This record gives sequence, C-alpha cells and structure tokens, in this order.
Amino acid sequence: MATQPAPQPETQAPAQAAPGPAKTQDEEAVSRITIAAAKMIYDKGILQNLLQILKSGDPAEGLAQATLLVMKGLFEASKGTLPPKAFLPAVQQVMPLIAELGEAAGILKADEATVKQAAMIFAQKIKAEAGKRGAGTAAAPTPATDRQPAVAAQPGIIAQTMEA
Repeated sequence: MATQPAPQPETQAPAQAAPGPAKTQDEEAVSRITIAAAKMIYDKGILQNLLQILKSGDPAEGLAQATLLVMKGLFEASKGTLPPKAFLPAVQQVMPLIAELGEAAGILKADEATVKQAAMIFAQKIKAEAGKRGAGTAAAPTPATDRQPAVAAQPGIIAQTMEA
C-alpha cells in the first residue's frame, strides 16, 4: 500500500478586501469636521477650557455648552463654509468625544442618558441662536456663555484638516 503525501495547505494570495462603497461628499465632510474637532479639543489651552466648562454644573448642560463652543469655533474657523448637511452628524460624533474626555477626567459620567440630554440642550441652543440671527439681531451671549471661558479657534489646524 502506497503512502500518500500529507496534504499541503493551499497557497493562495491573501484575499483583497473588497473596496467599500465610496464615501459621499457629506460623509467626507463629517469625517473632516470630526477630525478638526478632535484636534481642537485636544489642544492644551482649549482642553483646559472645555474641562472647566464640564465642571461648571449640570453635566448635560456642560456637555452641550462645550460641544457648542467647539462647533462654533470650527464654524468660525471655516469662515462659515461647513456643509449644513454634515453639521449635525458631526455633532453626533463630537459630543461623545467630549463626554469621554469628561469621564476620563473624572468630571462626568459619559452614559447614554447624559449624552442624549446634552443633545437636546444643544439643539435648543442652536435653535435659539438661529432665531436670534433670523430676527436680524446680533446673537447675545446666553447666561451660560457669560460664565464660560472663551475657546479660541485655531484656523491653521482646522483649515489644514478641512482642505485634506
């Protein structure tokens, strides 16, 4: 009886990952905004301001205010060119980043309930600001904004990211 050689593993070229669907312009814009926001958030000076905002009282209110300041900074640095369709999806990615930062610093618990409540507060603040601007009046700072440290936008970082 003849012995058969042991079967050899088949040598195949590694399977190439099938290319996923191409990102739409809106998805690309959300990615760029989120990356720019992350760079802004982790800037040492801005980071300290955001942590101070998160410490300033109600966790959901602080999270909403911190997110609003970051998004305003990005909007101003982009000279108003952030695509409207990408703004809210980007907020949905940026707010949890800030919440995780607050949790890592021991300031707040980044649970789903806090983030949802902060999202509702954020939406109210955006609507209020849009109403003020729509009425033709200059947007007056809200009482919460009066006690918050200013977040300086960094156009260099943001512009580089937005152009990428």
